[in-house]
Amino acid sequence: MNSLRTLRDAIVAEPDDLGLRRVYADALLERGDPRGQFIHVQLQLEVNRTPELEAAEAALLERYRHHWALPVRPDHHGVKFVRGFVEEWTCSLDELLNRGKRVLKATPLRLLRLACVTQTEVFQLPRSLALRNVRELELDGLRAWPFVELSRVKFERLERLVLRGDPGGASYGFHELLGAPWFPRLKELEVRLPIAKELRDRVQHLAPSNGRARA
Repeated sequence: MNSLRTLRDAIVAEPDDLGLRRVYADALLERGDPRGQFIHVQLQLEVNRTPELEAAEAALLERYRHHWALPVRPDHHGVKFVRGFVEEWTCSLDELLNRGKRVLKATPLRLLRLACVTQTEVFQLPRSLALRNVRELELDGLRAWPFVELSRVKFERLERLVLRGDPGGASYGFHELLGAPWFPRLKELEVRLPIAKELRDRVQHLAPSNGRARA
């Protein structure tokens, strides 16, 4: 069991190392755990999508999805399995604050999507240690301007940031976002907010880390 935990921790630390996932899958299969088959099936689907593989994936998810999603949330809604692990999670900020740290230890989370973010929740964003390790962050239904609070989050892996909503009132804090230590590492920035024209033009001309920006 300790060797399995060590392998899982290594996958969380190096999410793009597919070799680690194959070794982990083989170790699970040796123990009769169907999760090993599932990991292999999803890895094969990335190379060659066949009806047989798709049927195997669907059958395994139908039977075990609820159990495999437990580290993330009590039900299996709002999660997507990629390469055998939960890599996408849609949740509320309250869920993130309560379970985020545990989730980030259990799975190589790539995309975190927070829905219906209120003004009070925007102010709490810097409190979440789990945000530091996500590679893609989408904030949907924003009801307050998030620029200042996002600039205070100590992102370590963030590559893609998407902001959507209608906060109301005049926008503020965009320059703090531009000055955040992690901002130059972004590969993609999408701002779908009612920002002023001069800020919209600024976003469209940004090219963080040779990536792309849209407004």
